[in-house]
Amino acid sequence: NNNNNNSQQEIGRVSIDSFCEFMIQHSATLSTIELHCYYLTFDLDKLKENQSGKIGVSSKFYIPDVKQELQERLEDLFFSCKHLKRMRIQHVTSHRKFVAVQRLFHGKPHTVGVENLDHFVENQFL
Repeated sequence: NNNNNNSQQEIGRVSIDSFCEFMIQHSATLSTIELHCYYLTFDLDKLKENQSGKIGVSSKFYIPDVKQELQERLEDLFFSCKHLKRMRIQHVTSHRKFVAVQRLFHGKPHTVGVENLDHFVENQFL
């Protein structure tokens, strides 16, 4: 039974790097996308290094701001994907837990539901 639970969690995990790669590969044809998942995962070592490097501190004890990174990565997709109008990341457990990013009239991306990014971070201490 425990094994079954693990495979369900595995299904619900989406690597943010893979998601961004997919979006960029299909940027010519995608205008909207909806992703249903439990967690958006990161390469935490790489994230620690990048964020601590930006502010010039050692990455050894640095705790990365995963939610900030998540928001930035989602918004950055709008600069890579010219046709993208809207994306919605929906948490599997509840219809209320979602993050939507849409392009505003002047072309800049705007994130709705930033507070819900917590639900997509696997390690709640980050």
